Amino acid sequence: MDIAKMTASDFLSKWVETFNADKSKLIELYAPNASLHGTSSAELYIGRDRIRTYFHGTATVSISHLHCSDVAANVALLVGHCVFCSVLDDVRVETPARFTFLMEKRREDGWVILHHHSSANPK
Repeated sequence: MDIAKMTASDFLSKWVETFNADKSKLIELYAPNASLHGTSSAELYIGRDRIRTYFHGTATVSISHLHCSDVAANVALLVGHCVFCSVLDDVRVETPARFTFLMEKRREDGWVILHHHSSANPK
């Protein structure tokens, strides 16, 4: 699907697909000055070069709940729950998490992620 014609939730599905297939391509979905608070690090990553250093490994993710709100004509806020899955010592480990994406639809780029926050669900 053409990224410029996607809805915000379609774009999030593209993020999930990219995360699960090739993390090196995730950075293309973020705005140049985007920020990221990731699940597995306390650091705030600002800008594509720093965000690029965050995504690695073989974990996969699936969305279990999504709510999308229009903030402005070209800005969307997506919040929800997901599950990260990885294999450690031949044991499947699932990490339930919650997320927030703030995204903007730009004419030249289609949707881009402005801010992304993810954290493990509280026990």
